[in-house]
Amino acid sequence: MDSIAAEANVTKGSLYWHYKSKDDVVQAACRHYYQNWHRMAQRSISTVADPVERLKVVVRASVHSCLIDESNRIFTLEILTLSLYDKAVRDSWRQFFEAVRVFYLSLAESAAGSLAIDHCETAVDTMLSAMEGYKIRAVFEPGLCSKSAEVEITAQLLHMLGIPR
Repeated sequence: MDSIAAEANVTKGSLYWHYKSKDDVVQAACRHYYQNWHRMAQRSISTVADPVERLKVVVRASVHSCLIDESNRIFTLEILTLSLYDKAVRDSWRQFFEAVRVFYLSLAESAAGSLAIDHCETAVDTMLSAMEGYKIRAVFEPGLCSKSAEVEITAQLLHMLGIPR
């Protein structure tokens, strides 16, 4: 709480005035992250009409946000770790992840006729699992967070969705 208060340039007492506990702060941080991700995803495709292009744009934006953006990557890995011990955080992350999955699935289904896949659901699940795996690998392989890796990872994830290189 001390470091959060210092980062926010407020007193610890001010934090506790707004939040009842550390758990409330964690839940608020999660909600903030979730809302920002959804806004980023919607904003990234707001001017794109073609279904395949929408998938390409949002995968690129997601790779950048979730892997290349160090603060987001660290935050999500910390939340993942915390979820091992905290049911409320685990439930919150599960709901967010399911919303992300549904979002991607709707994009994939709208582009299904142009994708080289048999099952949208399987392709989306595989792509999202790979994305999470890249984030974990980046802890030990910082080169995965380079611009060249960003381009290659995006291409691999799009390939999993049936979009050729």
